[in-house]
Amino acid sequence: VHPRRTGPVLCNGGSSMAAVVGNPRLPPSVMDRWLWGPMPSAEEEAHMVADLLGCQPLAGPAATKERVMSALTQAECAHFATHISWKLAALVLTPSQDSGSGPVAAAPSGGAGGGESGVKSNYTIPESLRVPDDASDAESICDSPPLQEFLLTAADILDLRLPTKLVVLG
Repeated sequence: VHPRRTGPVLCNGGSSMAAVVGNPRLPPSVMDRWLWGPMPSAEEEAHMVADLLGCQPLAGPAATKERVMSALTQAECAHFATHISWKLAALVLTPSQDSGSGPVAAAPSGGAGGGESGVKSNYTIPESLRVPDDASDAESICDSPPLQEFLLTAADILDLRLPTKLVVLG
């Protein structure tokens, strides 16, 4: 067994690098909206593969898109134990820590016309788009980070010159 090192590291032969990703941590709003739950067995898988390759996996909150893309630029082999969205043609990763609450901010409690910032908004939600509060997932949409923050798509890696020769989707 090889001692663990951080990030992608040289594999057994000393000539190639590996990137291992498992069980990205998702906010509850994303899990509820897309039905992607925690994957403890995927994290175990990532740790087992990383042990075999002698590297430290990008697991849980460390499995951000930025870190994964950085690791892929150096990796000849990559192992993903994550959710896959076939509908969106993407691997699901951990949103960046600085992504905040997404692109939509909540209105001040004073209503749509004011607030302390002095900025007034005349926008109101059309009646046809309103849904009762108890049946709405509008709050979870507003609390969700943008998809590009945590989905790794072919478009994201298309222009990169990756040395990756083997990719495993677990």
